Amino acid sequence: MSDKPDLVNLVNIFFQYAREGNFVELEAMMTDDIEIIESESLPFAGRYTGKKALQNLYTKIMPMLRISEVRQFNLMLGESSVCCEVELIPEGSDEVIELMEMYVFRGDKLCMIKPFYYNHDQVHAVAKANAS
Repeated sequence: MSDKPDLVNLVNIFFQYAREGNFVELEAMMTDDIEIIESESLPFAGRYTGKKALQNLYTKIMPMLRISEVRQFNLMLGESSVCCEVELIPEGSDEVIELMEMYVFRGDKLCMIKPFYYNHDQVHAVAKANAS
């Protein structure tokens, strides 16, 4: 029997709490120095750090993209990470924003999230349409 945490299950639990907006439980899953790195070419670019990182990012992304559904699939396990495909569905739209996210763990705590959006122009277009 391995002492290694079930990282895929931790990511599934993380997504469950994120869908519920349960930041108390999400923060309990994170290291104090967690970092979320968003590409400089995105409208919500930057490095978000600390236990409030995800909540701070959500306050930018949710009004900007108006996400009504998040789907995750094809979870791929690394040594201390999990990558998965993610689809963001903006409300009232047939757009699907596709991305890959890497979740890095220190033990059983999440210490980094690094998303990769396939089409930055699409993200900007959705944000612009929602700003109108």
